Amino acid sequence: MDNPSLAQIISVALSLESSVSQANIMSGTVNSIQHESRKRVTNGQSIKSSHRNVNVMCYACGRYGHMKTDRNFPAKERKCRKCKKEGHFEKFCKSKP
Repeated sequence: MDNPSLAQIISVALSLESSVSQANIMSGTVNSIQHESRKRVTNGQSIKSSHRNVNVMCYACGRYGHMKTDRNFPAKERKCRKCKKEGHFEKFCKSKP
């Protein structure tokens, strides 16, 4: 484009804005807030146990923001209706049909 018209410049600018917007959406989970959990060891010191992303879905219950090992895990003491084992919901059961 040696001498672009105003319409061409506007078109390129809109394309660039759209591309930047889509790139930000796709990288949104990368830049999301991560929580740091700490566990107490016997001598009273705390250690960093893991970083986890609040946007990651739990593989055992389908909710976001926790892991299966967390205290607030909703399926912790619930029995699966499919396999009758504790620790996950029927929808996320990995047993064979």
